[in-house]
Amino acid sequence: MKTEETQLQHLLALSTEMGLEIKEEWTAGVLTHLQNAKRMADILYQAPIANNDLALANVFRPDGLVVSEGSKK
Repeated sequence: MKTEETQLQHLLALSTEMGLEIKEEWTAGVLTHLQNAKRMADILYQAPIANNDLALANVFRPDGLVVSEGSKK
């Protein structure tokens, strides 16, 4: 229960600071989403990738332009 209260306090503080309205009826869903995001991040942080390994992926833009690693566009 303490963890849920702390998460709610953080959510309310950050949303206020960012000027982001989160209605009371949305709060449970937003907290669930953030908990799922944390679980996914925990999984990704366990991947065996060196801290100095940087392989950038292509960036796909809505205008159809594909910006590749090393591209100046």
